Amino acid sequence: MGALIGIYTIFAGLSLVVTIVVLVIIIKTIVNIIENDEINNNSKIFWIILILVTNIIGLIVYLITKNKNVLTQD
Repeated sequence: MGALIGIYTIFAGLSLVVTIVVLVIIIKTIVNIIENDEINNNSKIFWIILILVTNIIGLIVYLITKNKNVLTQD
């Protein structure tokens, strides 16, 4: 029984570390979006809402497409 509690404690600690790392990456990305002058205000609002609502999925989509200007029409 004691070994099981130790394993749960290790997994709880690891999940806390992963959560903090993801939170830091999300915050840095949102700051990057706000400070980026190449993105217009409507696109900034879209990306911030997308990241806040979908968390890691929105973050991955932004990081993949951030240099491609997928929201602008030519």
